[in-house]
Amino acid sequence: MQRAVSFERSRLLLVLATSVVLGGVTGYWAWCIALGGFGLAAYQIRRGHDVARWLTGTDAEPSVYEGLWAFIASEIHRERRQNTRQRREISRLLRRYRDSAEALPDAAVLVDHQRQIQWANRKAHDLLGIDNATDRGQRVDNLLRDPAVQALWQHNRPGAETQARSPQDERVHLTLRLSRYGEGALLVAQDVSAVMAAQEMRQTFVANASHELRTPLTVVAGHLELLADDPALPDHVEQSLQSAHREANRMLAIVEDLLTLTSLENTHLSDAQSEPIAVAAEVSDLVEATRLAEHYRGQTLSLDLDAGLCLRGRTTEVMSVVRNLVNNALRHTEPEDDISLRWSRDEVGRPTFSVTDTGTGIAPEHLAHLTERFYRVDAGRSRDTGGTGLGLSIVKHIVSRHSGELLIDSEPGRGSTFSARFPPDRAC
Repeated sequence: MQRAVSFERSRLLLVLATSVVLGGVTGYWAWCIALGGFGLAAYQIRRGHDVARWLTGTDAEPSVYEGLWAFIASEIHRERRQNTRQRREISRLLRRYRDSAEALPDAAVLVDHQRQIQWANRKAHDLLGIDNATDRGQRVDNLLRDPAVQALWQHNRPGAETQARSPQDERVHLTLRLSRYGEGALLVAQDVSAVMAAQEMRQTFVANASHELRTPLTVVAGHLELLADDPALPDHVEQSLQSAHREANRMLAIVEDLLTLTSLENTHLSDAQSEPIAVAAEVSDLVEATRLAEHYRGQTLSLDLDAGLCLRGRTTEVMSVVRNLVNNALRHTEPEDDISLRWSRDEVGRPTFSVTDTGTGIAPEHLAHLTERFYRVDAGRSRDTGGTGLGLSIVKHIVSRHSGELLIDSEPGRGSTFSARFPPDRAC
């Protein structure tokens, strides 16, 4: 640029010197200087006009070879070439992105902050009935009117998901997930019909098998109890029959828990099924009964219960949560350990029931698996204490049915805390 400025300065000086010489020869100083300045200005205007016509696309690139206008034209030309390369690269990336999105097995719909459709892949037409060509600019909540889908937009939180039926085919089950994407959002719908069918088949099998097993197991347990009560039996036979009776009862408990899990899975508690529960009173009664129970080994049970806090829910299910958490603490603590039961609101007003023990605690690698069916940290000890391996799984499903969550906090050597936390709107 300095070279171009120096060239323009030299040209100005040349024009000025020529005007001075002509003025000295002719005697018309003012006219010669004015004429020189006018000629230089006309030349600059002409070059600027050529560059402007080139920029507006009405003329070819100007043939400017020197001075500031040459430098400006050169820089513009370089920037245009660079922008062209960048546009080609962006277009290539966009094509790759769209090709990748089109290859997805899931429906993808991109919407702006006003929920207007900006783009949709081909799978969106198959699963959601949204066409990229005809529905662009339409509000997605006007096209997808399923209440479950509408709730996604009302919650408006990242990672929110729901289950719904495809508007194209009622037999198709979808999982819809909403994610933030710039100022808008990305709605992804996945066909989970095969998963749902397999899950339904498993639930049906477990339910049928459990029903079929319950009656014969009840008969076997009853006969074993009668036989074990015969006073004429030798001691070793009586012990064998009592052991068989305990195992039959344990199998019956597993069957009952499996049936309970089957009835709880993928269900939500409606308002019509809910009732006010005086949790504090129910827990107090349960603790009194627990102190008289066979599995109670003398642990210290302390209570911190908010008698004025009740919960809207299903009494049998909420008390199943309480019973399972208390029994779980009793099974995994020693007689000299302490167990604390607390029922209160947390810092944001959520009703929470927690059981804290001073037992051996649980290693971190086990915490994520505790609510899985039949998962045991210590299989031998759990069987000896009568556990079925399904209690925490039942607790998780019941709490989920009440729109809550199960929290587990434990460290080896420092005990454990199991908390069932419910949403604030279930308090009463």
